[in-house]
Amino acid sequence: MIQTKSVNSALVYYDDRYTNRWIDALGENVRKYIPNSGPAADDTTLNLTEWTVTETDVGAGDTSVAASQTAGDLVLITTAQNEYDGVSMQVNGEAFELAAGRPCYFGIRCAASDATQSDLLVGLAEIDTTLTAASAAHAIGVGGDGAFFSKLDAVTAIYANVYNGGSSTAQVAVSTALDTGYHTYEIYFDGVATIYFYFDGVLVTSAASANVTAAFTPSVSFRAGAAAEKTLAISWVRCIQVR
Repeated sequence: MIQTKSVNSALVYYDDRYTNRWIDALGENVRKYIPNSGPAADDTTLNLTEWTVTETDVGAGDTSVAASQTAGDLVLITTAQNEYDGVSMQVNGEAFELAAGRPCYFGIRCAASDATQSDLLVGLAEIDTTLTAASAAHAIGVGGDGAFFSKLDAVTAIYANVYNGGSSTAQVAVSTALDTGYHTYEIYFDGVATIYFYFDGVLVTSAASANVTAAFTPSVSFRAGAAAEKTLAISWVRCIQVR
């Protein structure tokens, strides 16, 4: 059931089953990105217009990112058929920050077609066109600050990460391995000093927020880990901050 509470004089809607999960917020001091009825997209191409999308194709074929045509999904990423083919994509602008007195929530629900031979990164990061390494290695490529989940090729281990200036300041393994089902990744900053990471509604770790000092935006990166087409279906994504 959806409940409400007051946060910094704003009205926040949250899920009473998962009290960390913000659904929406109303108020003059609210910043949010919530494409509930589908992401803004070109009527003809279905290309997203609110995201900056950087595709990498190392051989034949084209990676695509488009508004999904499958019921229940918002966006579908489809890689071309080469290893390292994929995409880094971010909501335009950097409207959010982990600042004192400004709680912030990020959440995304998505499913990868291949849990092992793929790179996945979802969360919050500074503007960066190579959130995962583009064409030379399967590695995190975040060059600035960020708080995000990641999973790299050849393993199914998921990690919660905090980055400062392109370097890791915290990395903790999530106890559950990735599979090809839908999973929910959530990050909550309490407005004081702590970032909380939730996987499928369960708190998996927390980290100090002091190392994430830059403004950031919702971010997704997905790449193929082998020479075959891979997909990432996103059913919802939202970021909400009360200032």
